[in-house]
Amino acid sequence: MGLGQTGTFEIWRFDGLVGAISTAETSLAFHAVSHTGSGGTGNTEGRLIRVIENSPPAVKITAPLPGASASVGQTVDLIAELADDTLGIGLSVALYLNGEAVDLFRYEDAEKRFAGSFGVQKASHTFAVPVVAEMLGTSLRFHLEAVDFHGLVSKSEELVLPVKADQPPNVAISNPVDGASFISGLPIEIRADATDDIHVQRVDFYVADRLAGSDTRYPYSFQYETLEGLAREQSLKIFAIAIDSRSQQARSADVFVTLG
Repeated sequence: MGLGQTGTFEIWRFDGLVGAISTAETSLAFHAVSHTGSGGTGNTEGRLIRVIENSPPAVKITAPLPGASASVGQTVDLIAELADDTLGIGLSVALYLNGEAVDLFRYEDAEKRFAGSFGVQKASHTFAVPVVAEMLGTSLRFHLEAVDFHGLVSKSEELVLPVKADQPPNVAISNPVDGASFISGLPIEIRADATDDIHVQRVDFYVADRLAGSDTRYPYSFQYETLEGLAREQSLKIFAIAIDSRSQQARSADVFVTLG
């Protein structure tokens, strides 16, 4: 283009699919040809791309772990890990329960995370499975089946979850320790460790057999305000009661502290 001349520049993009190949690996050459309005043409430099044979997808269940169990009333979060060399152009994953497909997930690379990338690409998805009363006493047998863009299929190993009834919670006082001493007029922080197979609704804290306070969020704790000006040392009994989502209760062991 000479001095004083003007022109326009445009960037063109082509997205296409490479056809199936009969060998494990080959190469393809490509170039672009531009056409002007006056009938002129121009060629770009040639490029060589490597084309490899498509591999089947891989899928596995990463949670729950083998040996776990499920409780009636719980929702099992089953996490699937997906891997494929063409994951960016789509992958279908079906969840099977006792040999029957119960859920289907279609992976789409909407954010273009894998645009222009090669090799194995990975993603994950969580299936939510409610555990109902009819499942009590049975074993839930899960597996996944993945189908990639080219129709290749892969299956995960089977995960077996025995179903048990909702269990009562567990609770223990973690602070203070048995036999600890405190100064009257200063607060005592009471903490409890509470667990449940579904959900801990709340933990109630008792001091001297009276309800002193409650907490509904982990870590479960309460600040107990002690009396001032005691004439002599006083022994305090502390314990906690945990209540789960079905109102089942559990009581911790008693902890005795000295206030003086």
